[in-house]
Amino acid sequence: MAVGPGRHRRRHPTGRTARPRRPGPELLAALLTVGRAQGLLFAELAAAGDDAARRAFDRVGRDLAGHAALAFLEIRRGTFVDRARVEASLGPMVAATGALLAGTGVEDRWRDRLGPLMGALGLDLRKL
Repeated sequence: MAVGPGRHRRRHPTGRTARPRRPGPELLAALLTVGRAQGLLFAELAAAGDDAARRAFDRVGRDLAGHAALAFLEIRRGTFVDRARVEASLGPMVAATGALLAGTGVEDRWRDRLGPLMGALGLDLRKL
């Protein structure tokens, strides 16, 4: 069954249509860490730009922050993914995102905002 131009649903070996995959733990960890970082970077661009830049970058920054918030809520609930696997994925994601933000002027704010979220999940940001 065609789903869009050039895309087809995966077929089960028996011919049945396979269920779509649920979001993986790495995806939710990335949405929480990288998405939050991107939101802060776009907010920084919005603050430094003119009116047109502020409107464009502010909206993107808020959207990314919203996606990060939804990822956090899903991790906390654990409805779709195994929370232990997400927590294991957070360590490398936090380290990689921190390295990407080094020297941007946003790293401290990112860590300050991510710390309480990790605390709410029962994790210590310093130990990830």
